[in-house]
Amino acid sequence: MTAQPELRWHAVGRRKTSVARVYLVPGSGKWSINGRTLGDYFPRQSLVRPIQQPCLLCATLAAFDVTALFSRAATAGP
Repeated sequence: MTAQPELRWHAVGRRKTSVARVYLVPGSGKWSINGRTLGDYFPRQSLVRPIQQPCLLCATLAAFDVTALFSRAATAGP
């Protein structure tokens, strides 16, 4: 009997001294950014919409849990 590999996707983006790591795992559509919810990290809907757009176009918004870890990144203003 062979073990099934865990489905998980990982991507890294870098610019200057900032690093972003994003993990996608099958789940219920939960978003976590540096331990905070998507709405807490990006308080305006105009910021959230473009982030979720690829998942909306592919109809996978509720199919994956997204975890993003940013270092040296600024948060959105008030």
